[in-house]
Amino acid sequence: MTVLSGESLINDAASLTLVRVFTLIAAGTSLTIWQDLGIFGLAIGVGFAVGIVLGVAVHWIRMRINDPVVETIMSILLPFVAYVLAEHLSGSGVIAVVTAGLYIGYNSPKEGYATRLQERPLWTSIDVILEGFVFALIGLQLKTVVQDLLESNRSLAQTLTAAAVVLVVVVLVRPLFVFESYARNRINGRWLRPLRVRLSRGHRSLRWLRGTAEPKLNWRELTVISWTGMRGVVTLAAAVAVVSDPVQVKAQDTIFIIAFVVTVGTLLLQGLTLPFVIRALQVQDPGESEEDVRSEMRLNQRTTEAAIALLERRRPAWAEQYGHQAVDSVVNRLKARLERQAETLRRDAEEEEDEERNAPMRLRGAQIQDIRRELLDRRREIVLEEREKGNLDEEVMRRVLVTLDAEELAMDSAQASRSRS
Repeated sequence: MTVLSGESLINDAASLTLVRVFTLIAAGTSLTIWQDLGIFGLAIGVGFAVGIVLGVAVHWIRMRINDPVVETIMSILLPFVAYVLAEHLSGSGVIAVVTAGLYIGYNSPKEGYATRLQERPLWTSIDVILEGFVFALIGLQLKTVVQDLLESNRSLAQTLTAAAVVLVVVVLVRPLFVFESYARNRINGRWLRPLRVRLSRGHRSLRWLRGTAEPKLNWRELTVISWTGMRGVVTLAAAVAVVSDPVQVKAQDTIFIIAFVVTVGTLLLQGLTLPFVIRALQVQDPGESEEDVRSEMRLNQRTTEAAIALLERRRPAWAEQYGHQAVDSVVNRLKARLERQAETLRRDAEEEEDEERNAPMRLRGAQIQDIRRELLDRRREIVLEEREKGNLDEEVMRRVLVTLDAEELAMDSAQASRSRS
């Protein structure tokens, strides 16, 4: 939700700073409040600057090379470059990676569709592999860390007590942040957004000042958002980054156990109870699905009208360049195709609404998708049969399969968006 815009960056900064403070305390370093603020400001400022600079540079390059493979490789290398560079400049590598990722992700719709189609399954797979790998290493290392702690002069009970206190603080700070951010953004939207709109009016370069209007949320919805503060790999990565600092730390096992308790505690406590909290607070919107369908119809209508208007506006220039007769034929055909697509989408949306009211008389969307998948599978079988018979060139076969795959991808994407709504 927009009320939590930039929340990942703030949470990562808080986690990193908290662990660094524990590191310095464990190392026996005495700090003043100004030194604490200096550490915080340096970590956040340098990390943010490195992340935003690299994000802007990589996005600028990706917008111009038009090569999905190279663009994907750049997105894979970006986190490593951002982390190493930020740490080398005494900043936060975690913040740099998060900042660069937020910028690239926000601007990805401006890039080529082939890159998005290639990166989506790739990053999903990498995410699963890395998370599984990290938690596996945590489990393998936990026994050694506990043994080192028991062999030292530090008390396991005191370490677990400190970890429990940190866990409670992490859980309680999030509701304060969510409710305060929502109240502040609503106030800014009521009093400051009209001023920003007036200032940016007529200046395209200042449109970013307008921002977006915050949705109106009640206390139940904000409570559910507050309860979704599960920690994960970022917390552990921050702990590892602090342990590797130049400061000589003798309590690395303590820092690791605290990060481990916070991560596992939030995942188990909040993750397992989140469905119960949602049901208990009755946070649901019965009309959300219908509203999403209507919004989708309005968006499709706007895009179709804009495309038709572009055809009419560009018709004279195209006619002068390519010839009136040829351009008129193509433009009329494209207009008819766009109008048919818009009508088909409108009819499909109406049929989906009818399915909810007349379920026994119509097939549901999932059932229709199953039938379409059987048809696509049969078409693929024919393609392979023709290849085996030697009647089909390999390159032609692959082009046909790409078309069939794109059709099934569009179908799966539409079904996934409906299921999420």
